[in-house]
Amino acid sequence: MLIRRSVACIFFVLALSAVSASASPILSVAPLSQTVSVGDTFTVNIDIADVVDLFAFSFDLAFDPNIVTFQSIVEGTLLQSGGLAFIGSELSPGTISIGNSLIGPVSGVGGGGTLAIVTFFATMAGTTSFSFPVVPDLVFFLDSNLGEIAIGEPTPGSVLVNAAPTSSVPDKPSIMVLVAAGLSLAAFRCVTRASWRESVS
Repeated sequence: MLIRRSVACIFFVLALSAVSASASPILSVAPLSQTVSVGDTFTVNIDIADVVDLFAFSFDLAFDPNIVTFQSIVEGTLLQSGGLAFIGSELSPGTISIGNSLIGPVSGVGGGGTLAIVTFFATMAGTTSFSFPVVPDLVFFLDSNLGEIAIGEPTPGSVLVNAAPTSSVPDKPSIMVLVAAGLSLAAFRCVTRASWRESVS
């Protein structure tokens, strides 16, 4: 009986650790991948899932500024109802700083949703990833007690930029079509001229 209880306790502890590991909040880009053309404007969402008591956050988003250029950023819906100071700006070409905080003292937000929506412009053909660089002391997720929330490995996204589509040039009419059109016009003029002469005489 003691052995069975020990085994049950071991499985219980393992189950708890597995649940806590799988429940780590995940930061991700949505959609994970998309395809656009040079000259297109497009958006990416920065989402978080399975978070508990999220009160404040700060992180960076990195991309290739040769492929796409940053246009604008707006606050997502997750903290929008009580966001205090949403910040989204390009620190340098290819790096955007994103942060927000609730107005305390209140409980943080749980579940998942969109933290920010970023708009880009596709400048040249190629592929760029959207990743989350780790910057000590500048990347953090805090609960309502200002305790740190451990975040799982972020899920980056990417965009494939195709060359701008070339405008289709209409096919030149064939020689036979031009000849047929000319003959038809000549025949029409002959008939019209004959009819005019008959009416005059």
